[in-house]
Amino acid sequence: MRTVMIVDDESLVRVGLQSIVDWENHGYRIAGVYQNGEEAFVAVRDCPPDVLLTDIKMPVMDGFELIKRAKGLYSRLNIVILSSYNEFEYTRKAIQLGVNDFIPKYQVEADELLNILDSFNYGTSREYGELLNPVNQEKEQFLKATGSGSKSEFARNMEKFPNLKQLLYSKGSVYCWAVLRTLTREKAYQASLDKALVFTMEELFNRLKETVFLGCSRKFLHGIICFGNGSNAHKTTNEIANELYVALKEKLNIYPVIGISRTFETSSLFPALRSSAETAVQLSFYKGSGIYIHSPGTGLKGFSEMEWMNLYRKIKELVWNSDMDGLICWLDTVQEKARMRIQPEDLIQLCRTIIYRSTDLMIEKYKLDSQEIKRHFENMWPLTELPEKSYSCDILFNSTRDFIVRLKEILCQNAFNKRWINQIVDYIHGNYSSNIHLEDVSNLTNFSEGYLSRRFHEETGCSFSEYLSRVRVQKAMELYTETGLSTDEIAVKVGYNNPNYFVKVFKRITGKTVSEFKRDK
Repeated sequence: MRTVMIVDDESLVRVGLQSIVDWENHGYRIAGVYQNGEEAFVAVRDCPPDVLLTDIKMPVMDGFELIKRAKGLYSRLNIVILSSYNEFEYTRKAIQLGVNDFIPKYQVEADELLNILDSFNYGTSREYGELLNPVNQEKEQFLKATGSGSKSEFARNMEKFPNLKQLLYSKGSVYCWAVLRTLTREKAYQASLDKALVFTMEELFNRLKETVFLGCSRKFLHGIICFGNGSNAHKTTNEIANELYVALKEKLNIYPVIGISRTFETSSLFPALRSSAETAVQLSFYKGSGIYIHSPGTGLKGFSEMEWMNLYRKIKELVWNSDMDGLICWLDTVQEKARMRIQPEDLIQLCRTIIYRSTDLMIEKYKLDSQEIKRHFENMWPLTELPEKSYSCDILFNSTRDFIVRLKEILCQNAFNKRWINQIVDYIHGNYSSNIHLEDVSNLTNFSEGYLSRRFHEETGCSFSEYLSRVRVQKAMELYTETGLSTDEIAVKVGYNNPNYFVKVFKRITGKTVSEFKRDK
């Protein structure tokens, strides 16, 4: 009897799939039901099923990662993707990766599902459990070594990857490194595209005799192009890169960027090859989608320590002075000077600094809390991730300008909203000796008394009557210090016709009796 494993984070889907088919009467048995890829992978590793039915979007480990790991152990595993309705067509077009089929999980029919399962080619247990070539197990460590080890260290370390070394040598003796990333307008599908891209790249590299796919590292996909000799290396490099570029656009409808390193005739320089390719791909930050082959003089530089100090000082000055117009003009100048010169990471850090300092301004100077800030910047939230989401120089600076424009609107609105409180405070200080009521000041602002009372307390931390009492007592303290007036006279001058009541208010606010205050002054 063939076994079926179900993986989906929605309990209704898991229950529905178990009950929609009379599994045993059709020759199948449910081998397990799991709510995320991590749980399922442990089960697959220990006892692989004949069929894996898996969702894509799941917590902990998503479906793409589960498929990759499961296929890494059992290459003949039959896999059916349970696709949501709104991503079904996208998934069908995007992943031509050895997944056997796709089925919409909210509209699945028993007959349709059984027809799909019955069409699979089920191998023997020995064929089914055959492990992939151990070269795949060396690739992850190989990427770590090329990213961190020095050239001399790596020359020795290459011996730690005998299977990968043999594979590379079998394809040629001249090498260049290929780095790939994507530019996509489909933000909602970015995570899914990243996963689909890994599978697609592996398939494309495996199809080409001259290439070896390595994996994903530092947000890039990596591979090596191998040549038998160096006479036509550049021409072949362009041809292969163009084939990858065209295939990715057609398969995933994305905008790929491919960086190609210089060519070398020794594998001991793989770290240099990788650095060369990563340098080349950085140019896409300014030029967009395309193929970039490294050549001398094409590298980008970072800001010097002195430049960073001057940039930070200028940001701090403009932001703290709330000069948003000046900040935008200055940012335009920086962008123009940085074009085709500065590394993307440094410009991202620059824009991140603007956002951090602006957030400090809103909190410290304008007293906005985190929820207010989030409400104002809802479609940009979280602000700290805004720069990292930008895959080009223009998008980075445009999104930062949009942030500054929004910030300017918030600060202007905040200042406008505070005018009414200044009106009331000025009125109290000018009329504290008169008989002032909340009704009198509500007429100044056109607020209702109830609304004004609540807003006044929010802004000052005390009620209107309490604020008025504090102002009157403060004026009384000044009169006690500067004049020889009696308590009765001072009470009248600060708005209290009843001296006894004034004395009680004075004690409550100052903590001292009038006599104690006069004695201690």
